[in-house]
Amino acid sequence: MLIVDRFEELPVIAAIFLGALLIAIIGYLDYLTGYEISLAAFYILPILILSWGVGRWGGIGGGVACAASRTVADLLAGSSHSSVLPIVWNATTRLIMYLVIAILLVMIRQHSDRQKSLARIDHLTGAVNKRAFSEILDSEAARSRRYQRSFSLAYIDVDNFKSINDSFGHYLGDDLLRVVADVLRSNVRASDTVARLGGDEFALLLPETEEAGAKVAVGKLQRLLNQEMSSRSWPATVSIGCLTCSNVEAIEPILAYVDSLMYDAKAAGKNTVRYTTLPGKQRTASE
Repeated sequence: MLIVDRFEELPVIAAIFLGALLIAIIGYLDYLTGYEISLAAFYILPILILSWGVGRWGGIGGGVACAASRTVADLLAGSSHSSVLPIVWNATTRLIMYLVIAILLVMIRQHSDRQKSLARIDHLTGAVNKRAFSEILDSEAARSRRYQRSFSLAYIDVDNFKSINDSFGHYLGDDLLRVVADVLRSNVRASDTVARLGGDEFALLLPETEEAGAKVAVGKLQRLLNQEMSSRSWPATVSIGCLTCSNVEAIEPILAYVDSLMYDAKAAGKNTVRYTTLPGKQRTASE
């Protein structure tokens, strides 16, 4: 799938131009070779480019254009027919064939997109998964280095989750995780990223956010999550570690750092937030 992945990266205008150019070139070669030699199979390439790079209407338009080009090339090459009916018949069968190919290619592209999306999403909560989050964080770290902007990263752990699972069952535990993800997603910016790292641990990436902004955002999320747990009579709270940093060379050290902050928060009695700015003095939510 490496070749079609290249087509996926093309801008729509570029895909349209390339597809149209190939149809014109193949049509001209079809005319030069005469009606006795068919180049019908070569029209599949521009249909592929248009279907993959533009979408359904690009593929359909490409199919129509290819059928028309093939028919015109035959006529200009001197193809003779007893009546107009064979011309119409041949043009129609070509059109159907190319349209079927285009629709199948579009369906394959849509299936490919769904598979790629599912590979990045946690199936239980709908949050991005750990692998996708690492990629997003790596990209944000690179952007932070380039523009000298800070970002904040928070790790969120559900207190008493194991005892809830043991006492009330995994179904309630799964509901709890879904609620946590929903509360987080519903109360962050579109530019922020919510991820489930596994078990009862979540992560939140806040681009271009200094510690002051992170404290407001994360403090609000902690209150909302605890309120939601309380409203459902779930004996759970959340402990959070939050790290603000910039000019990060590698993400592994900051991941380890914010993870340790979260465990420090739990060790401090749970239901608290611990903040740190790198470089800087570590602070807790109570300071």
